Amino acid sequence: MNTNINPFDINIEREFIEMSFDDWFHKFTPIINTTGAASGLSVAVSDLQQEHCVFETYGCEVGRVVNVADDAESMLHVWTLHEAEGFMYISSGFYFVNRMGYFITLEPADAGKYYEINY
Repeated sequence: MNTNINPFDINIEREFIEMSFDDWFHKFTPIINTTGAASGLSVAVSDLQQEHCVFETYGCEVGRVVNVADDAESMLHVWTLHEAEGFMYISSGFYFVNRMGYFITLEPADAGKYYEINY
């Protein structure tokens, strides 16, 4: 992983990586949201199991995400769930536009790559 690239720097060119949700889930391992409210957005871990891994965009849930995303290194553990034109996708980083929720993962993204996950 290239940790010399600042994920806050919007002027650098990153390699674009597209992944399936299953591949992303197994590679980066989103944590379960135990904050309390658990937005109702849940993730299908398997056909029989769903986990509340999505953090809301307001209140104490987004507060936890902001606490994780407080520096360049820990920001690599934050992902945004977006909705645009009827499609949902997850991207690496903390964004406001078209956001539906956030994920925090155990494994960090590579700072030199921009990930987009089909949700």
